[in-house]
Amino acid sequence: MFTLVSYKNPESEEIAIEGNVRLEPIPIIFEGFINGTKVFQMEPEQGSFKWGKILKACQEGTRYFINWKPNNGECYIVAGAGVVEFCLAKFGDGRGGNISITFPVSACIDAFKNAGQITLEWLTTQGKK
Repeated sequence: MFTLVSYKNPESEEIAIEGNVRLEPIPIIFEGFINGTKVFQMEPEQGSFKWGKILKACQEGTRYFINWKPNNGECYIVAGAGVVEFCLAKFGDGRGGNISITFPVSACIDAFKNAGQITLEWLTTQGKK
């Protein structure tokens, strides 16, 4: 059984803040489990305002892509064809590598809903709604 969970980065209050204003959406951590055993954890440096769009793609069977485009690698989530792929990669300085893991869409819906709710709560408390 595949399970994906999401939660607010516990250190997120110190991430991407200048003065009292957060510059980026609150970061969300994703953890993937197979039969109760954690197989990966993804911690993008930034949050996203696109959780609703990727959730909709999962529910409608369409394709959607969230790409954080870091300077020295890749960090993205793509939904489509009944699966959700998480990819992290680092390039350069002779120590590059990547990992890509795919979960069924059904295992990801609740995690994307939760990520959207966390971001909405953050927007409300930041006065940016």
